[in-house]
Amino acid sequence: MRPDEFVINLIHDLEALPTSRTAPMRRIRREYSKRLETQSASYVMDLALSIICSGKHRWIAYELIQDHPEAFQSLDREALEKLGQGINSWSTVDSFARTLSGPAWRDGLISSDTICDWARSQNRWWRRAA
Repeated sequence: MRPDEFVINLIHDLEALPTSRTAPMRRIRREYSKRLETQSASYVMDLALSIICSGKHRWIAYELIQDHPEAFQSLDREALEKLGQGINSWSTVDSFARTLSGPAWRDGLISSDTICDWARSQNRWWRRAA
């Protein structure tokens, strides 16, 4: 399935829920994560970026990456900054930092210099992500 079709189906299933509570949304995300187990890191990254570009369910995109070992291990500064484009609220920055950038830093995928650069950013959301 093409990433854009996958994203359309995922968003449809999320929005078909009677409530937008985290637990039922996460159940759907887990189902979709299982479908991604055999996909490449680049496929998962492409669909995560498509979800982010849709303007909906950014945190789901982050969790799909986190739950796909190869995709998560492919994270570097460039990828994280691309995935973090548009962080603009407490919820978007906290989901980004908690799910992707913090664990990537912990695991040595990005350096402390990256975190220090973000901490000096003019953008308060990147400072918060640091």
